[in-house]
Amino acid sequence: GASTPEESLQATPTLGPADQLIPVKGARRIVAERMHTSLRDTAQLTMTSYADATRLLELRAAFKNADPQFQVDGITVNDLILFAVARTLREHPELNSTYRDSDGELGIVRSAAVHLAFAVDTPRVLMVPVIRDAEGLRLRELSTRTTDMAARCREGTITSEELSGGTFTVSNLGAFGVESFTPILNPPQAAIIGIGAVTWRPIGEQAVQQQIALSLTIDHRLIDGAPAAQFLQTLCARISELDVLLAL
Repeated sequence: GASTPEESLQATPTLGPADQLIPVKGARRIVAERMHTSLRDTAQLTMTSYADATRLLELRAAFKNADPQFQVDGITVNDLILFAVARTLREHPELNSTYRDSDGELGIVRSAAVHLAFAVDTPRVLMVPVIRDAEGLRLRELSTRTTDMAARCREGTITSEELSGGTFTVSNLGAFGVESFTPILNPPQAAIIGIGAVTWRPIGEQAVQQQIALSLTIDHRLIDGAPAAQFLQTLCARISELDVLLAL
């Protein structure tokens, strides 16, 4: 007899002569399973705010054009964002948490140090290296570490230890022109922030401002909406006053 709509939807599509079957295995399978587990086992809530990016862009331009002896021309917008996030997490430690399930005993680990993970796109698979004790790093040191780790991710020489133990993740798609998106939690972390592109946005009735979108996803089992919103509010303020933050 004729198949039902449900059976038709579940049927395996037939491969055409020009189609390519790519097995989901190795690192790709691990990522797929972790993302599925993340969405299945956590209570995810995403909220988005916009930060004034004027000083962020001015600082990036200043570093790029600085005297080579200062060795700051390689500092990127992403480095500046990572710096601001790490410092803001010191003010909002509840966001710097992980979920712990030990022999059936559930708990929240609130980490004293910020082990900041950041997403790196590679030819093989998305990788998320971890910058240890990021909250205490000067900007140039943080930039050096991110550059080194990202390069070793793409070369395939990053170690498994450097890909584990993160307490908070930053995922930046702004370079691809993505204005905002919903980042998926990186378990067992309680939060992840997605960074969008800088765009001109209206402020008031007759003015515009360059702003950057910050989309924060939290595990609502561990974090309530108000503390998450307060973290976003503080982060927006720190990004808008980055030159001051760098001096602290």
